[in-house]
Amino acid sequence: MPTVFYIQFANPEQYPPLEHGSNILVQNGWACRFLGRRSAMTGKITFAGLNGRTVEFMPKWSMRLPAKLEFAVYAIWAVFKVTLMRPDAVYLSDAWVAPIGVFLHRLGFRVVYHEHDAPDPALGDWLHRARRRLFELAMFSVVPNAKRVAHESLEIRELLEVRNFPAKDEVVQLAPVERSESEVVRLVYCGTLVPSRLPMVFFESLDASGLDIEVDLMGYETVHSAGLVKELLDRFSASANLDFRFLGAFPRREMLQRTAQADVGLLLFSNPDDVNEGAMVGASNKIGDYLAAGIPMICSRTEEFENLSDELHGVHPLGAEDDVAGALLHLKKLYSSTDARLALQGQIGTRCNYEKEFEGVLMRLSSVLPA
Repeated sequence: MPTVFYIQFANPEQYPPLEHGSNILVQNGWACRFLGRRSAMTGKITFAGLNGRTVEFMPKWSMRLPAKLEFAVYAIWAVFKVTLMRPDAVYLSDAWVAPIGVFLHRLGFRVVYHEHDAPDPALGDWLHRARRRLFELAMFSVVPNAKRVAHESLEIRELLEVRNFPAKDEVVQLAPVERSESEVVRLVYCGTLVPSRLPMVFFESLDASGLDIEVDLMGYETVHSAGLVKELLDRFSASANLDFRFLGAFPRREMLQRTAQADVGLLLFSNPDDVNEGAMVGASNKIGDYLAAGIPMICSRTEEFENLSDELHGVHPLGAEDDVAGALLHLKKLYSSTDARLALQGQIGTRCNYEKEFEGVLMRLSSVLPA
């Protein structure tokens, strides 16, 4: 049985595309082993159990080490595991592990580089140099939005664009009920809880509109956004119209079930100058997650989201000049029936699924195996 090792210094269970991709590989006869480090902030987010996939984490004591020392310990551990068990391919999936990928390539291992997000410019020059070198050496590289790396003068051996859509079997079974009776509009946000994706000014405008709104927040804060949830809850605790509820972090299927209880999903990115937020079409899991849950979404008005709204039903870009409250009421009514929501979900089976996106990766990995 061919084996692929996933190397990621961040917690791999935070990344749905890694779960989806490994599911597909296991279904096609591969064994997948993840080597990562667990984050204390991600709560209950875990991969679903699957024969053929194992996840190993660094011991908890390593999280108390200084970052560079923790990385050195992780690198030694990962290289030892790979050289001991000699997998058929090594799948590296964050910029931190680029030096490990370069080193393993020199040892003769086949390496693949999957970059979910552009690395922080503040990372050391040695990491950025290793990242550039890994793009050159990897069998192929994977990004969710090719435009994000197009502006860089990178020499990439082969690049595959694999958008972060859900798996076909993640579509939520909807209860046959109408949603138009209640006057309350229920919004949902799922993902990393950071200020630029939950802009205070947006919620202040909703509060001033007088519309009765419930906002369910699911996910986790990052190291840089700690305290954001409390800030939102405190800011609107006295509001007569806006009711925030923080539900926490959940495994994907439970998260999607909870998402399906809402009327509209939030897909806001208020910092387009950030290279990652400027390339969220394809990179954001929320697009497919909201569709799998059968709810429409409002998103920031950018050229990419305008183009996406022409391609997919349920994507509704809004600008600062638009009547957001009126748009929310319209979407609640437009998608109140089960049939309307099933139509949104139908797009997952036909064109917005990870099985289709991952075909090129599966083909290229399979090509290295003996006939």
